[in-house]
Amino acid sequence: ARALEYFSASLDMKREIYGDRPHPMIANNLNFLGYIYTRMDDPLRAIEHFNASLAMFKKINNDQPHPTVAMTLNSLGDLYRAL
Repeated sequence: ARALEYFSASLDMKREIYGDRPHPMIANNLNFLGYIYTRMDDPLRAIEHFNASLAMFKKINNDQPHPTVAMTLNSLGDLYRAL
């Protein structure tokens, strides 16, 4: 629960800093929150955050192959495999 609190505060601050534009730090933070929700056994919230991260990483990388996109796809695959 404490990790969720810190990652959520971090995401809020990054959104305040970077605004609405896609930024790798925001996408990465969304990915971390996906991991936290996975560990908390809340797959719906995990999927929501991984999908938000994936969409942002794709936009940042112009829908081109990139390690961050692959990492997030892997996270989603692991989560769906466990369901």
